[in-house]
Amino acid sequence: MPTSSPHPKIQADGVNVAFPVAGGTTFQAIEDLTASVESGEFVCLLGPSGCGKSTFLNLVAGYQTPTWGTLTMDGEPIKGPGRDRVMVFQDYSLFEWRTVLHNVTFGLEMAGIPRRERVETAREYLRLVGLASSEDKYPHALSGGMKQRVGIARALAIQPEVLLMDEPFGALDAQTRLVMQDEMLRIWEETRTTVLFVTHAVDEAIFLADRIFVLTASPGRLKAIVPVEMPRPRTRTSRDFVALYEHLEDLLRDEVMTAVRREAGEGADGGDAAAGDGVQPGPGSRRRRPVEEGAA
Repeated sequence: MPTSSPHPKIQADGVNVAFPVAGGTTFQAIEDLTASVESGEFVCLLGPSGCGKSTFLNLVAGYQTPTWGTLTMDGEPIKGPGRDRVMVFQDYSLFEWRTVLHNVTFGLEMAGIPRRERVETAREYLRLVGLASSEDKYPHALSGGMKQRVGIARALAIQPEVLLMDEPFGALDAQTRLVMQDEMLRIWEETRTTVLFVTHAVDEAIFLADRIFVLTASPGRLKAIVPVEMPRPRTRTSRDFVALYEHLEDLLRDEVMTAVRREAGEGADGGDAAAGDGVQPGPGSRRRRPVEEGAA
């Protein structure tokens, strides 16, 4: 939930991450990343495979620490995981032996919330994600989109200040993915939780984000911060949408090719997606349209 603070919700200053690898050398995942995220903002991280997008989410979650540089939340150093930050992954990570309701109550149980309160809270968030009538079902009876909505409800039920989403719709079919993007915006507009959302899909980033952080091929550096100034709801076939898509595609093209050449020549060197992943197709990918000067 948005909070009042004189500081950005998330602030990264000169963040670097290096991992030791065989032979006594290191792999530089993130290099000199400086950026801020404001409270209640929806920010997408966009870049080629292996550029450190997921690594940055792990830093904000407190699962990893920077090798050097500083990372703060509301002006305080992030020293480890906390209930104020929750991750939603691409795989649904539901407990198959628990009902939908009791999957959503899980985090509240771990926090020691009394049973009646956690059930009431879980039902509130199941209503928010449109699954109030499914609380007694087990995960095997749910579609992929429904499972992901359970995961989102479980994350929101503990009322985090920052929601970290690592390609949460990547495993869904194309139609369900579009529906889930609409649902995600509806939920965010009701809660105004700060969201950091990793994606490879340019059109998804434009549709969802207030701003897009474009990262280079590894080591991940911040190449550009692109504001998305179109009002919501956004239409993927509009001139402004297509122009911004083409602008982002231009920013990413060299980075994707660098990542592909590196994987082909050296093998996968870590990061946040399998070899061959890159920027997914979207508007303007079949035939480039002329862009009016200043449209992007």
